[in-house]
Amino acid sequence: MAKQALMVPGLFKQNNFDLIRLIAAFQVVIVHGIEDLKVDSLYPLTVYLSYFPGVPVFFFLSGLLISAAWERNSNLKSFLGNRIYRIVPGLWFCVFLTCISIVICSHIFNIELSYYWLSFWAVVQGTFFPQWNPQFLDWFGIGVANGSLWTIPVELAFYVFLPIVYLLSSRLGLGVNKIFIILLIISLIIFHILILFDPSSDLQILINKLTGFSPVPWFWMFCFGVLVQRYMNRVHLFIADRAHICLLLFLAVSLLGNSLDTPILFGASNDVGILNYVSLCLLVLSFGYTFPSLSDKLLNRNDISYGVYIYHMLVFNCLIVFEIVGIYSFLGGLLLTLILALVSWRCIERPFLRKRKSFLYGR
Repeated sequence: MAKQALMVPGLFKQNNFDLIRLIAAFQVVIVHGIEDLKVDSLYPLTVYLSYFPGVPVFFFLSGLLISAAWERNSNLKSFLGNRIYRIVPGLWFCVFLTCISIVICSHIFNIELSYYWLSFWAVVQGTFFPQWNPQFLDWFGIGVANGSLWTIPVELAFYVFLPIVYLLSSRLGLGVNKIFIILLIISLIIFHILILFDPSSDLQILINKLTGFSPVPWFWMFCFGVLVQRYMNRVHLFIADRAHICLLLFLAVSLLGNSLDTPILFGASNDVGILNYVSLCLLVLSFGYTFPSLSDKLLNRNDISYGVYIYHMLVFNCLIVFEIVGIYSFLGGLLLTLILALVSWRCIERPFLRKRKSFLYGR
């Protein structure tokens, strides 16, 4: 199988994707904060922010960047090791802090807590099923310790599945692009079925929830990112330094989707029509390559988007437990989330990333 040649110099090195991920993370944080901390005065803001959903942006950028990483170096140990060292240390630290917070709050409010079940929940939360929200934690915040973590196993599944697709392409003699197009179509159909699905029984509701939190209905977003990466040299010619044009296109499509509500043009938040999603991805790409040094100048290579995303619900839940809500709680929660993300990046995530070569290769 011939690999895609990255003919544009620095295409995946000099861009604004770190900044875009941070903006996407804050979209999720702000929407959750306004809703969960009851900031009624800012609620109209969530309506507008829902048209720039953070989670679909994450899935698209994952497909774009992870497939490029695989095509640059298809060593499976290196590929999966890099992904694990980027995600797992921060995740486990977040789960650890969550458990400490739960224990402290249970003592303050005299709530009986089973340390056996808490330990079991922590293992599950930090591995493959963070969607499990047991009844013994119903008292903690909104009743879901960290609902945002459902995307972590979805992302990990994408990372595992990607090399399999490339391997199948080589073994079966099928083009990589064709396979990803087929998978995109299948996943998109399932995605639309789940959106239109109207459960009428507890079993159907459970099936809908389990499927909705699985990689299957979201895989089309990841596949689209992979396909864009495969044609990146051509796409780059049309989107570079054209963020203003792509923004106008995105706004036009969003307005049409809000008024027409057709099978391919509808909705906001994570449930978006394919035309809405394509326009969103074009906006992300164009901004990524418009003034592409902007991200480095603002962030100085401090990639705190992951920390902002995984810690914010821990902060908000602690505030809710103590019944600290409202606008000042929201602003304080944003600040605490940012501080936690910075500490996690400096003390946990970045040190692991710097040491991963010696861990993986014994150097």
